[in-house]
Amino acid sequence: MRAGNPADWANIPILPITDARPVPECGFILFADFGRLAAWGKSGIVWETQLGFDGLHITTVNCDVIKGYGYDPASAGDVPFSVNARTGGAKAGAITAGY
Repeated sequence: MRAGNPADWANIPILPITDARPVPECGFILFADFGRLAAWGKSGIVWETQLGFDGLHITTVNCDVIKGYGYDPASAGDVPFSVNARTGGAKAGAITAGY
């Protein structure tokens, strides 16, 4: 939303937002919900990735990688994930998607 024009706004595709972190060196804000991450830049969505976990916990954010862990019901435990901060490609447990 622009302060000078509140009618100019956009919907962020993450709901409910459970974590938000500015990453100014990359030019985006990182948003998380229970199982997804999205990078939002000046022109809107940069990338969005579905991790398929519940309760994401972000531990590291920089321009190269976003790391953390989430609860995986299939294994009944926490599983680490790694997301390419430039593309949104993900490695989560044994799954690699666009990394």
